[in-house]
Amino acid sequence: MLITDKSGNGVFQGRLISRASLTRNPLANAVPVTPSDSVDLPRGPARDLLITTAGTLSFVSASSPDVITTASLPIGRLGVAVRRVRATDTTAVVRALY
Repeated sequence: MLITDKSGNGVFQGRLISRASLTRNPLANAVPVTPSDSVDLPRGPARDLLITTAGTLSFVSASSPDVITTASLPIGRLGVAVRRVRATDTTAVVRALY
């Protein structure tokens, strides 16, 4: 959990984090994803996905129109740029990393 002071600086694991560095921190830009079979991610392609609840995932990568469906994935980062997370065949809960 990130705790901020009045000036917007944060403290994470005992370290002071400047407000400017929060925009460079990938977890500071983790946006909840609502899966959709027809709508791309609203902020554009994500550079990565953070899986916060393990499960299966169906997505369209940023570089291909093909649908990719995975077996059950553990919590962690996917490592693939994604433009759409599909509702069909997705049981994982994910956040888009920008």
